[in-house]
Amino acid sequence: MKLYRLILSISILFLFVQGITAQRQRTFRGGIIGGINLSQIDGDGILGYNKLGVMAGVHLRARYRSKMDLCLDMLYDQQGSSPLTEFTDYNSPFQIILDYISFPVYVKFKDWLVEYQKSIYDYYRIEFDLGLAYSRAFRMQSPGGTTKFYSKNNYSFLLGAHYKWNTSLGLGFRYQRAFLPVHTFLDQDILVWVIPYKISFFTSYTF
Repeated sequence: MKLYRLILSISILFLFVQGITAQRQRTFRGGIIGGINLSQIDGDGILGYNKLGVMAGVHLRARYRSKMDLCLDMLYDQQGSSPLTEFTDYNSPFQIILDYISFPVYVKFKDWLVEYQKSIYDYYRIEFDLGLAYSRAFRMQSPGGTTKFYSKNNYSFLLGAHYKWNTSLGLGFRYQRAFLPVHTFLDQDILVWVIPYKISFFTSYTF
């Protein structure tokens, strides 16, 4: 129930910000994001960005400077790992499913100004993102049951780039990697860190 209350609270905040952005003042803006994840996990014995997942949610931004925004996303974020074939290391659970609610917080740096006669419609065509994300797992699954040892909390850093077709529509790329392991174990006296990470491709629409 706590998760549903959190989603409801963020949704109400999103609608409130949308009311602000309906005015001519463009300090705050909101939008939606949707795309795919290509993910994998260090320490599971499986190589390659083979796990396909969905990334979708809402986006809030506040103008901090003319070329800098402060941003917050709330995302449904599917991660994990999957082999291309059934031939993996002896300790690989074949496929790992990690479904998160993620909250990336980041700074957006902007460049390449596109100007219109009315400044309210000015926008920057290129954007670069740098920040951190907290993710909380609501579903963790693997055939071998190894995910029962995984932490539900995932702390990661992110880097991204964004190309804007116009003031609202854009195409983005993001790399995100946990900087703390979600699980550790010993393999022949070697400590192995289980680290999820992903590459995301997405479209965004800003109101």
